Amino acid sequence: MKTSLAHTTLVVLLSLSGPTHANDVAPVSPTLRASIPDASDAQPRATAARAVTPKATSDEPRLPELFHAYVSVAQELTPVLGIDDVKSRIQKLVRFEFSDETQKKLIALFANAHPLHLTTKTLTRGDAQVSFAVDALEHKNATTGTTLRTPTLSGTAVYSQHYTKEHTATRLPWMIFGDSQTLVAARDFSYITDRRLGAGGLWLGTGVAKLDQLTIDAAKSLHLKFDALSSKAEIASHGKLVDLYSDSAVQSINWGSDGLGPLHLTYRVTNIDAKALADLAAKVKAMNISDPSDAQNRAAVVGTFKAFGLATLTHGAVIDIQDASLQYHGMTAGLNGRITFDNIQESDFETPKLIIDKIKAHFEVHVPVALVGDVSRAFARSSLQTKHKGGAPVTESDVDSLAKPMVDKLIDKALKEKWIRIENNTILSTIEFGMGKLSVNGKTLALPGVTPQP
Repeated sequence: MKTSLAHTTLVVLLSLSGPTHANDVAPVSPTLRASIPDASDAQPRATAARAVTPKATSDEPRLPELFHAYVSVAQELTPVLGIDDVKSRIQKLVRFEFSDETQKKLIALFANAHPLHLTTKTLTRGDAQVSFAVDALEHKNATTGTTLRTPTLSGTAVYSQHYTKEHTATRLPWMIFGDSQTLVAARDFSYITDRRLGAGGLWLGTGVAKLDQLTIDAAKSLHLKFDALSSKAEIASHGKLVDLYSDSAVQSINWGSDGLGPLHLTYRVTNIDAKALADLAAKVKAMNISDPSDAQNRAAVVGTFKAFGLATLTHGAVIDIQDASLQYHGMTAGLNGRITFDNIQESDFETPKLIIDKIKAHFEVHVPVALVGDVSRAFARSSLQTKHKGGAPVTESDVDSLAKPMVDKLIDKALKEKWIRIENNTILSTIEFGMGKLSVNGKTLALPGVTPQP
């Protein structure tokens, strides 16, 4: 539950550092309103506070008040979520209360000093069930222009008797936030984990996040709609090493009358040092969220990731990109390939050139010729519509006259110079990197500051 709770109990407040404008809060656009339940479903439940009265602070830093609330909430929750012993962590969370100062911020924003709730019960086999929720929240600020509305976020976590296995499920029906210039709506977010505790305190297993729809409206000039977003991550062990698998997808991205989709990215990272990953997780867990300008905190984060990178690369990690693709007008472009790190030693890190010489990469790229034509036509149409705004309508003949010569010239030049090849009306190319050399379709490219080995 540590991971899911860290992501979900704070997700409501995480959006809280959005842009601000000194205008009134904009009304929800018809597009967004159609995808969000009635406002009566989202009224926050007022919770009695311990005689805490928010006070005006004219000398508050220039960051949005929602961001300050997020930082305060995160700083107080992170140490509790970082407790290694799961049972002790749950007991602490059940009794957890925010400090008086943070309660003041929560009351000022949401009229609710205690939005986080946890209950526990023992199941028949000795398993422990934890139910957690964040109250419905609503905030509007007519001065800054920020607005945030969410219904109740809820979830459960079930642990085995000895807290070595967990299954969690979290759901947020929707969220809407923004300002007078931009409104963002998210609908039906869920997060499910199924994991077991491995050696060194590293949790192994899967986590799956899904978002049914994300809509962005910006000052009537931009409308973006993302449908069926999903991401699956899995960590599996073999001996002292672990593999990371990731599969992410977006069914469609639409703007105006055009759009992309599906988009897909699947990759696997193998031979990750398990101890280094466990140490990284422990160190990150121990870092309280602090002022982003804190140089010492930034240095600690950088140092931790450097140590993880060192341990991983010296064990021969391999990055295998199985599929990176997108569709446009029913045609698919994409690439696949892998990156390997050949016998890298710790001493190599003292000389960056030695690292570069030991990196090997190979990618295959495929793009339908017709897709290039359609993309060019889309840009040509947009350019002509802007140029002739208020004048005669842009015809398909106008679009073709501008787009086709550009595409033909581009492809002919790439073919003559042998950067690409064409098979079955598909543009193909091979990208390779090794021994400090980069080549595209067999042609070597010079890299600034890198002297390739003979």
